[in-house]
Order: sequence, then C-alpha cells, then structure tokens
Amino acid sequence: MSRNPHYLYRLSILWTLHRLSHEVSKEMLATRILPVLVECASDRVANVKFNVAKVFKGIAPLADRSTIEGTIRPCLNELLADPDFDVKYHAHLALEACNEAVAA
Repeated sequence: MSRNPHYLYRLSILWTLHRLSHEVSKEMLATRILPVLVECASDRVANVKFNVAKVFKGIAPLADRSTIEGTIRPCLNELLADPDFDVKYHAHLALEACNEAVAA
C-alpha cells in the first residue's frame, strides 16, 4: 500500500504504521516500520512527506538513540530541504522531538 498510485492509500499506511509502532518492539520498529517511512519520505506528494515527518515526531520517543541518529534524523534533514513549506515545518517539529528523545 505504501506504493499505491493514489496518495490517500499511502497516507493510510502511514497512520497505520504510526499506530502499530506503539505496539511493537524497538527491533520491529527499526527493521520493518522505519524502512517504509523512509521510502515514503521521498514521495512526490508533499502531503505524504509532511505526514511522514508527523509520524517520525510521534515515534521518536519510542526509538533508541542509534535509530534516531542513523535513520530518522538523516531522513528529516532531507525533508528540511524540501521546497514545500509544510514539509519543512513538520520536519523541523519532528527534529525537535528527536532532540528531546535523545536528551531523555
């Protein structure tokens, strides 16, 4: 579903993964959920990209430091360079959540 031609299906999978991330182990989060989110972060639709950032913001407290530094933060840094204002804004908020999670 993350590759469905219609962006609403792609949004649906993002929020499903967000909900699932609260129920799975950190290993499952890192190996099964994050790769899909990273792939969706390069979507052609800005709405999908900023929702990826929102999901990253929500799951940052669940991830360990190495996952945040190795996977989540680099992806968010790429989203910060996106031309869409909303994508940049939500990436910035998600990076703040990552900073808080790492500091905790």
